[in-house]
Amino acid sequence: MNGQVDSKKADDKFGQVFKTYCESQTGSINLPDKSNTSVSFSGERGICNWDTLTQDQRKNIMTLYNTREDIVSQGGSDVLRTMINNQLGSATLDAKNYYEQVGAIKEQQAEMKKIT
Repeated sequence: MNGQVDSKKADDKFGQVFKTYCESQTGSINLPDKSNTSVSFSGERGICNWDTLTQDQRKNIMTLYNTREDIVSQGGSDVLRTMINNQLGSATLDAKNYYEQVGAIKEQQAEMKKIT
C-alpha cells in the first residue's frame, strides 16, 4: 500500500471531522418537500445523528451549508443564495430519505426477529 490512500481510514477521519463540525452548528436547513420541513443539526432526529450519511453526503452538506452561511453573512447575491439553498435542501432531503428508509428496514427486521 505504499503511496496509496487507505479509503477506510480516510472515511473514518472525515467522519470525525464532520461530527465535530456538525455538533458546532446551530442553524437549520429547509427541505424541498411538501411541508417545507426544517431540519437542524442537533437533536434526536438531527443531521448529526444520521448514521447512514455517506462521505459525499457529509461533504455536500458541509460545503453547501458553509457557502450559504458565507453568502448570507457577506450580503451576497440573492440568486446565488437561492441556488445554493436549493442544492443544500435537495442534498439534505436525499440523505434524510435514505436515513429514514434504512431505519424502517431495521425496524421491520427487528419485528421479524420478535415473531420468529
